[in-house]
Amino acid sequence: MGLVPYWAKDTKVGYSAINARAENVATPPLFREAFHRRHCLVPADFFYEWQKLELKGKEKQAWAIARKDTQPMAFAGLGRPERT
Repeated sequence: MGLVPYWAKDTKVGYSAINARAENVATPPLFREAFHRRHCLVPADFFYEWQKLELKGKEKQAWAIARKDTQPMAFAGLGRPERT
């Protein structure tokens, strides 16, 4: 699940908020506040990219992507305060 803003009435909005694009992350209400106030770095050893294997099928292949020198990397992240 992705980012669920504090004002969301349904947590399912997080399923559509997995990836923010750098070119417009500061403008949509879904990402705007987190971009300005709660950004961070997310350390990782690798990440997965998925490849569809059939044109109309649902079968996919996961590919683990890592640095060639096996050193950790970091991704930009957005967060939200915990609900009280």
